[in-house]
Amino acid sequence: MKKPFTFTITGMPRAKGRPRMTRRGRVFTPMATHEAETIIAQQYVAQGGTKFEGPIYLEVDFHGQSTVITVAESNLPLSKLRGDVDNYLKLVMDGLNGVAWDDDKQVVLIYAAKIDE
Repeated sequence: MKKPFTFTITGMPRAKGRPRMTRRGRVFTPMATHEAETIIAQQYVAQGGTKFEGPIYLEVDFHGQSTVITVAESNLPLSKLRGDVDNYLKLVMDGLNGVAWDDDKQVVLIYAAKIDE
């Protein structure tokens, strides 16, 4: 089993921007979002991160001036559910807006898993 890897991204944490659409109907990712994703990938590699195989455990701590990310192998089996866990989670959180909370910005801690029964 590979040792967990923790790395830090300095600077204020950023939220992913919503997709944008041109007047002709072409959908694109905002440049600021693309740049932020590139920085995360570059910092992972620059700080010695390597690719993990199999199930992954992810822990992300957003701080005022940095983001600390830990990637490690998980002992959970891969799920047969096809979607990304963050997309399942986003649907639930958006569905509960105005019902369980005023806005999902109020959510500060998440543990989410795709597990087959």
